[in-house]
Amino acid sequence: MNAPTTTPVAAKAAKNDIAISIAWKRYRKARLSYNALPLDDGPVVGMHTPAELEQINAMDAAESVLQASLATTPEDIELILWLAILHMVGRRDDDTAACNCDLRYFLDRETDFDWNVRLILTAIRSLRELGEVS
Repeated sequence: MNAPTTTPVAAKAAKNDIAISIAWKRYRKARLSYNALPLDDGPVVGMHTPAELEQINAMDAAESVLQASLATTPEDIELILWLAILHMVGRRDDDTAACNCDLRYFLDRETDFDWNVRLILTAIRSLRELGEVS
């Protein structure tokens, strides 16, 4: 019997999905660590402390992977949308909720956000509906 083969397209998709998952976990860890830093953490280099820069560099590296990887599952598309939201909100509570993919948090406060965030929330809700229907 012949062993199943993976097409190059399927192999690339699986590789992207793994890359997205790993990059999201790294981004999330760095973002939550950044948000946990005290607001005054010592000497400032440019606009950030060394501890902040360490987390910012980790976030930047993860964002580069997320931006370069084409998602092939609704779950991975959703992660990229949460990253977009993280670039649009500014409060630490909002950041934490986005890092935790906490749709309920955002829907409970939906009218507090501009249309760009609200439209992304609609896309996330739609993706979740697709996942339930599949």
